[in-house]
Amino acid sequence: MLEPAVHCYCDFSVSNDAVAAQVADILQGISKEFGFQERFIRYIACEDQGWTGNILKAMEGLSDQDYFFVWFDDLLVEKAELCLAISSGIKHLGDYSYIRITGRPSPIGDDVGNGFKLISENESYQCSLVGSLWSIGYFKSLVTQANTPWEIEDKVHKDAAIGAVSRLFIKNTKIKGMHNIFHHPQPVLSVTSLLASMIWGLKRLLREVLCRFPKVYHWLYSK
Repeated sequence: MLEPAVHCYCDFSVSNDAVAAQVADILQGISKEFGFQERFIRYIACEDQGWTGNILKAMEGLSDQDYFFVWFDDLLVEKAELCLAISSGIKHLGDYSYIRITGRPSPIGDDVGNGFKLISENESYQCSLVGSLWSIGYFKSLVTQANTPWEIEDKVHKDAAIGAVSRLFIKNTKIKGMHNIFHHPQPVLSVTSLLASMIWGLKRLLREVLCRFPKVYHWLYSK
């Protein structure tokens, strides 16, 4: 039986900054090192089918036994750390339909060694789409084109899945949202930006604290 192929996926359709360029360089290096086949997407507006729709379109014609390594265009990470995390994850190809290599937070489940846990039945994914290896067949069975990432993350497991215990250090230089002040380049210093920074900082601190209590975190973020 042939080993499953892995496709490195990232959607750069709305990207036009230095952060995305650095992410692209890192992912290209990752693909070369592990033999991943790049499926980088850069659709024009009229072709854009949304976040999930674009992934499904990129999967067309690929074997259901193959895997997608999914990453976001605004998440910077040290290449060496990402390589180490991927090295641990790909050892489980074929054994699990979903392999999360970035722990955010540590999953609830049984320790299976090598820095992973078998995610408990009926647990949702919880912010785990990025930095994950997905069986293409499993992803297709789980979603429809209309699903948003947040809807997917709130769904329960329907197949064997594992997640990383340790958290990967991510140099995230963009924070998405209505008050996106941490974009690239840095914003002009003002009272408005300072206030928004404080609010964002408090939210970030709360999230970091909650990550130390996975059951509470999962419960709150699934509501």
